[in-house]
Amino acid sequence: MTAIDLISRYAPSSENKTGAYAAHVAEIAGVAVDQYIDLTDRDNMRNVVTGIIQHENGMQPYTWELEDGITLA
Repeated sequence: MTAIDLISRYAPSSENKTGAYAAHVAEIAGVAVDQYIDLTDRDNMRNVVTGIIQHENGMQPYTWELEDGITLA
């Protein structure tokens, strides 16, 4: 899945500036907005989730909670 696929699915343009949101998540994750991201890879998942949290909250304050969530996923 790409950042634009992911964000378009869960943060549709009817509610968000999807392109800007996907670009922000991709930048944080260190990938191009249309680059495939293997979300079964723990580091990729952490980077994408961090980007989403930062975009939604303006910061990413979680440490162990994020790691526990990734482990449970």
